[in-house]
Amino acid sequence: MHIDFISDGSHDTPLIRLFSDQKSEIELLHSNLLKLAFNEINEETISTLPISKSKIKLTFKAEKLESGIIVSKDKKEISVELSNQTWLQACEKLKPFLLQQTGFAWLYESKSNCLLFTTDGYW
Repeated sequence: MHIDFISDGSHDTPLIRLFSDQKSEIELLHSNLLKLAFNEINEETISTLPISKSKIKLTFKAEKLESGIIVSKDKKEISVELSNQTWLQACEKLKPFLLQQTGFAWLYESKSNCLLFTTDGYW
């Protein structure tokens, strides 16, 4: 799974883009989102999973109070801090890709940053 931070070049930016068309990678991502949603884990560094192809440190956290997406000044570390309910919503948006749907889905959107999943890198 490729992980990118795209800071400009589109009206949708800045955004974190996760992309893969590999079912096993999508399943592992979905599984970790579910664990966050149901308090099985409080934090997962997605960029250290065996599916990651990234130079960015991307960490997902389950928090009671959402902070959203926090990007370091050098843009090499990103923390996505969302509530359990928001992680569950992201899981639901990822479900069609488990059935090999192609395309994209906004897993999380805010005014300052967004989290995008896409099967081909485009949206």
